[in-house]
Amino acid sequence: MVKRVWLVCLLLSGTGSGAVAADAGFTVQTDKKVLVLGESLTLEIRAEGSQAQLNTIPLGPLKQNFDVYAVSTSRQSETRKGREVMTDIMTLTLYPMQSGELRVPALHYMGKTSQALSLSVMDASPQISRVFIKSGFEPARPWVRQATTLYLDIYDDGSLQWARPREIVAASAHVRQLAETQREEMLEGVNYTVHRYAWAITPLREGGMSVRFPMLDAVKFGTHLRYAATPIWLDVAPVPAYLPVHVPVGRPDVSVAALPAEMLLNRPVNRVLTVKGSGISEAGIAKLLSSIHDDENWHFYPVTTVVEVNERAASSSQTFSYVIPFQAVRAGDLHFPELNLPYYNPEKGQIETLTIAGSAIKVVNPLWRDVQKIAAGSMVLGGIASLGYFLWRRMRRTLKRRKSLLLIKNADSSRALCRALLDFDAGHGKAGGVTLQQWLHHMERVYEVDAHLHEIARMIASAHYDVESDKIDVFDLAREAEMSIKKLEYKKFSGRGDNNQSLVSRLFSPENRRT
Repeated sequence: MVKRVWLVCLLLSGTGSGAVAADAGFTVQTDKKVLVLGESLTLEIRAEGSQAQLNTIPLGPLKQNFDVYAVSTSRQSETRKGREVMTDIMTLTLYPMQSGELRVPALHYMGKTSQALSLSVMDASPQISRVFIKSGFEPARPWVRQATTLYLDIYDDGSLQWARPREIVAASAHVRQLAETQREEMLEGVNYTVHRYAWAITPLREGGMSVRFPMLDAVKFGTHLRYAATPIWLDVAPVPAYLPVHVPVGRPDVSVAALPAEMLLNRPVNRVLTVKGSGISEAGIAKLLSSIHDDENWHFYPVTTVVEVNERAASSSQTFSYVIPFQAVRAGDLHFPELNLPYYNPEKGQIETLTIAGSAIKVVNPLWRDVQKIAAGSMVLGGIASLGYFLWRRMRRTLKRRKSLLLIKNADSSRALCRALLDFDAGHGKAGGVTLQQWLHHMERVYEVDAHLHEIARMIASAHYDVESDKIDVFDLAREAEMSIKKLEYKKFSGRGDNNQSLVSRLFSPENRRT
């Protein structure tokens, strides 16, 4: 009997840093008596010659101060005094929910009871810095169906890597994950890294509700740490029971894309609205906008939602884009109707209306526009054709003039030079004439003929008819004649509607040349 009492005392005193609580054949021990908040604690339960599995032990009292992270069971056998003894082992990995003096409560198994164990949980150690958590709502007291931002700020020294928290528990509310942010903050002279996680909470009923956070997981140099966040209480203000579910709570922000000043008859155009707010819903706004009806000027198509902007924003406010397709059913100067968007004003406790102004639009019949386009196109084509004909005629005159000047320049005899002068064509026809004097007479009627050309004509006639023509260099005369003709300028005429070119054409006409 004395030996048995001594053995029980030895087990209760523990060895090393652990603690042991035991009954005959039923022992509970921990791997440490002092730990830091966030660290894990291993709890081992042993039962000899058990008739039932250890997982039947109720762990409810244990979960009041600890998070049960993992549970494993095993069995081992040993021989004592020639007989085999079976021992069942259950190992639990626990994380403390708070710092301070905690107790592992007494556990019950097959009529046996373990003794409670005392543990000391510190806030920090040289290896693990202090971590503390803040939470709150913005706004602190929302109305039913109005989203509020639930934030969870985790303060550490920047050495911990945090995992995104799992889903929170909020009864009678719609929860939407928001984007996480990070900032630096000085608190009581100490610089902290603040990790903010946020959710958009949309309460669906009035009154109070508790929002519970999951355990927060972090890693530091390969060590897995877990922290508990205290549940937070949310008080929700009521809205009238008569308020339709699709009416927004709170005044939304609405921006409207400008409509065109002019549009075509029976051609669809989109009216695009961007609606932003914390008490709106995608289907609700679409239903309100669908109340637009056709009239004698406009036909409206069903409203569609294009895109949700800032899906992972840092606030509870949501932004939706809506498209209202419509078309004009008659031409003329019309006015697009204004749009009315009702909403509930919580401060005043009444439904108000947000008015979106219309705008003046000129509606044009596309058939008349097509006629105008065809007429304008015909005028352009006519102008291009006229310009092409003018350029073609000018090019043809230029080629004729160059050809005539080339014949004059390349004349190899007085007869050929005389013939080339008589056949000279500036693009309007030949000057004509039987003799060079007649040719000069026709040229003087059009050009400012100088005395040098008269002298050249006289020398060519002398070379052609004079017996001493071999004394005149025909090649020099040809070049001189070509250069003199190139320098000729048209005479300046005055008259109603006549220009030099038309006069030249008439003067070189066959009727004038016959005269």
